[in-house]
Amino acid sequence: GVEEEYDSMESEATDSADDDDQSRPYYLVYASDEASRPGVEASIRSVQAHASGPVEFLYVGEKPLRDMSSDVRVHFIELSAVAEKYDLAAYANDRFLRHGKNEGLNQNPANYVRFAMHQLLPKQRKAMWIDADTIVECDVVQLLKSALTDSDSTNTIAAVPRDGFPVGLTRRGRKYAEGINTTFNAGMYIVDLNRWREQHISEMIKRIADVNRKYGLYLKGSQPPLALIVGEKFEHLPRSWNVKMADLDTSTDERPSLGGKLSDW
Repeated sequence: GVEEEYDSMESEATDSADDDDQSRPYYLVYASDEASRPGVEASIRSVQAHASGPVEFLYVGEKPLRDMSSDVRVHFIELSAVAEKYDLAAYANDRFLRHGKNEGLNQNPANYVRFAMHQLLPKQRKAMWIDADTIVECDVVQLLKSALTDSDSTNTIAAVPRDGFPVGLTRRGRKYAEGINTTFNAGMYIVDLNRWREQHISEMIKRIADVNRKYGLYLKGSQPPLALIVGEKFEHLPRSWNVKMADLDTSTDERPSLGGKLSDW
């Protein structure tokens, strides 16, 4: 179950380690259905290949990952158990199911696991969320060490900024985005889990998801409500940490930190 798996993770990760211990691993969280599992496996291998320190992976899915090397530490929790325990259906967007391209994304509970990270990792301060289709080409450990370190800040996430208001909003939803001129891509971001808990971010996202089901604020799944709640109050990561494959300049030797989203899994 969820509690048993977390107890196992904690006992292994915290033996003779504290928050300042450099041997304490950083956690990266993935969630997917079975169809997207190969993308998760590729992403995890890319993270492990570049990591300069200990990292561990929490995978929430329908079945455990396959053929991972022995040096990759993956903790598996069944998606259906997480969806039930943390009521992920409360975040779902069922208002626009007639838009076929949004149906799977809006109703798939894996898309909303990100809103339970603070519960899945109750003793962790920071964690990284990565979408299932993302290949990493640089060291996430250094990024995790440097992000969200300002003790005077109240930012809950660190993400790559994007100019403009949040994507996927309806005309009515844009009224909720007034004053937001810089948003972010939620495919990869770092969360300060303590601040997330203290500021009750998931509870606020549930409330706006409920408003959306009644009045239709956005078309998509988890990106719009997260962006509406966070607004412009997030730490900016370098833009090279979230690059679409189509945007890479292959004429130079310059490589981005995050190789972007893959569409062919």
